[in-house]
Amino acid sequence: MHAAIEVGRSRARRAVEALYLSVGAAALAILSSTLQWRMLRQVYAGHSLTDAAATANDTREMLIAGVQGIILLYAMVAFLVWLHRAYSDVRSVLRHQTAFTPGWAVGYWFVPLVNLVRPYQIMKELWRKSHAGPDGALPPPTIALWWGAWLLSGVSGRATVMLMKGAETIPQLLLVTLVDASGNVLTIAAGLLLIGLVRGIDRGIRTSTPAALSPAE
Repeated sequence: MHAAIEVGRSRARRAVEALYLSVGAAALAILSSTLQWRMLRQVYAGHSLTDAAATANDTREMLIAGVQGIILLYAMVAFLVWLHRAYSDVRSVLRHQTAFTPGWAVGYWFVPLVNLVRPYQIMKELWRKSHAGPDGALPPPTIALWWGAWLLSGVSGRATVMLMKGAETIPQLLLVTLVDASGNVLTIAAGLLLIGLVRGIDRGIRTSTPAALSPAE
C-alpha cells in the first residue's frame, strides 16, 4: 500500500507540473493578445498596417493557440490520470466508501450536461474522504472558485470562436481579442486553484494513511 501511495504522489507531481505548463501557456497567450490589441488600436486610430505585420501577428496567434491546445490536452490527461489514482487510493488505501467508482470519476468529465456538475461533486467528495476524521474535512471554497473559473473559461472559449467567425471590423476584432484574453485569465485562475487542490488532496491521502502501514507494505 505504501507503493500505491507513492504512485499517487508521483502522478500528483506530474499533474501539477502539467498544470503549471498550462498556466504558462495561457500567460503567453495573454501577452500575444496584448500585442494584437495594441496593433488593432493603432489601426483604429488611423495608422497604417503592413501586410508583413499583419501576417506576423496572425502567425504568432495561430502558433501560440496550437501550442496551448496541445499543452491543455496534456494537462487534462495528467490531471485525470491523477484523479483516477487518488479516487482509487481513497477506496483501497483509506478504506472509504465513495459515491462513484474511479472509472466514473474520470468518465463523468465526458458526459454532456452531467459534466457541468458531477466533476465538482467528485472533487468535493475526494477532498472530504482524503482528509482525516470520521466525517472528513469540509471542502474549501477553493473548489467552488476553481469550478466556476473552469466553466467560465469554457464559455469564454466558445464565445471567442463564435465572435471570430463574423469579425470583420476593427471594433469586432478588438472584442474578440478582449474575450480571448479574458478566457485565458480565467484559465490561469482555474489552473492555479486546481494545483492547490491536487496538492491538498495528495497531502491529505498521505497523512490520512493508517499508521499501521509501514514503508515495506
